[in-house]
Amino acid sequence: MSFEDFIEFTCSLALCEMDVHTKPQTSLIMDSKGRLPHFIARLENLDQDWNTFSNLTLHQKVNLGGALPRLNQSQTTSESLCSNSSLSPTVQRHYELTYGPDIKLFETTAGSQTEA
Repeated sequence: MSFEDFIEFTCSLALCEMDVHTKPQTSLIMDSKGRLPHFIARLENLDQDWNTFSNLTLHQKVNLGGALPRLNQSQTTSESLCSNSSLSPTVQRHYELTYGPDIKLFETTAGSQTEA
C-alpha cells in the first residue's frame, strides 16, 4: 500500500472507525465538551515543556518528581520519511480535513506556554 493509498483510506474512515494510532490527536485530548488542555507539551521541546509543566503543577501543590526519566531513548534522530507534498490534490484535501485541527494546534502552540 502506498503512502497516498494509506492516507486516502485512513481519511475516508469515520472517527469511530479509525484505529487509535491514526485518529487525529485533537480527538484524543479533547474533553466531552470539546475543550482542549491549557498546556500541550511538544516532543521537540520535551525537556523545556516538562519543566514548565512541572512548575505549573507545583503551583497546584502537585510534585511530579523532577526531571523526566529517559526510558527506551533512541540513539539517533531521524527525519520523517513521509512527505505529504506528493499527494494528489484530492487526497491532500482529505488529509487537511482530517488532520487540519492537529496541524493548526501544533502551529499555535509553537511558542512557549506558560499558563495552565
